[in-house]
Amino acid sequence: MSIVCDPFALVGGPAYIGFEKPSGGTVEMYSVGAVSADRVLETKKIETCATGVVDEKKVAEYYEVTFQPAGWLKPEIIACLFPYLNCKRNQIALDPAGDLNVVICGDDGKAIRFKGGFVTQMPQIRLGCSDGDGDDLFGDIKICFIGQRGTAADAPNRYFQKFAHNYAPPPCEKEDWILQGYEASWGGGAFGDLCPEGQVIIDLNAEIEKKKNCACGYYTALVKEVRPTAKFSPLGVTVDDFCDVLDLDLKPGQSILPSESRDLVLTGLCETGITFTLFDVSPAFPSLQWDCDVPRIGEVTFTSYQAKKGGEVTVLGISIRAGAREPAVAIVDAAGEAGATETEAATEKESKAKSKASARAKAEGSEGE
Repeated sequence: MSIVCDPFALVGGPAYIGFEKPSGGTVEMYSVGAVSADRVLETKKIETCATGVVDEKKVAEYYEVTFQPAGWLKPEIIACLFPYLNCKRNQIALDPAGDLNVVICGDDGKAIRFKGGFVTQMPQIRLGCSDGDGDDLFGDIKICFIGQRGTAADAPNRYFQKFAHNYAPPPCEKEDWILQGYEASWGGGAFGDLCPEGQVIIDLNAEIEKKKNCACGYYTALVKEVRPTAKFSPLGVTVDDFCDVLDLDLKPGQSILPSESRDLVLTGLCETGITFTLFDVSPAFPSLQWDCDVPRIGEVTFTSYQAKKGGEVTVLGISIRAGAREPAVAIVDAAGEAGATETEAATEKESKAKSKASARAKAEGSEGE
């Protein structure tokens, strides 16, 4: 028998992603690379001593979609990617308003809608200008789908549905892509004006626990903890500065946290810049380095200790400042709502940047004369 290979039989191609919000409307976005969807099937093997495995029974299943979101910092996209910025422990991860569905829209005119989703891994955030592979603004997001709410475990199309669609990706404008430098501040004094060497890496460290029972399999999930960290190498501080703010002479059992609570504010330097604020953070003692090619102060990890407050807390604030294309200021909270005020820290940073620009302009004018 001879096999004839059809050159047009290969099925592939890119896609864009649509988040269908329970409250209505769809938020569309691109991925940096591939979008993958996997079925996770949990089974129980049936075996005997004499015969070995004779059968395998389903226990539970879910589907997991993974992709790296493109670096768009729009309020509606942030709300989709980071749903647990305001939360409390053991909060239900599912939206009470209804199912979150995600549609993968292929360029072949075919789409798949995955049903009953919740985010299990919020993307890593990478702030700064870098040309290296894997240095895009966002890391991977993972979304778990446990099926359409209110349907039986064996209902048709419970987990996903295939359908035809008109391939119409969202507009891709260069102003929507954010790549810029950042300055950092943690309180005042020596830590009031830090320059990160390289990127600032923010991990949200969300711990999501899926729940299942014998009748339905997986049916809900809980947010057990969200504890952000930010890592970067700060220029402009010394070993003595860290010794002044960190109590390094502790007995076992004493708190390692500074007595004063401070926020870490990371402010973008471009006109379309943004501000990230990690609330109630404390730095670890830095890695120290002796070398001709690297600064003495190495990487420092800032960890949020918001959990000590209890109840609902805000772990990360993202404010989008007014820029060339945004006439109004937008502050994004956990629900993705936009407000009309900035944090005092962001306002102070913007004022400082304008003062520096004005001083430079005057200096250049003097030189020209």
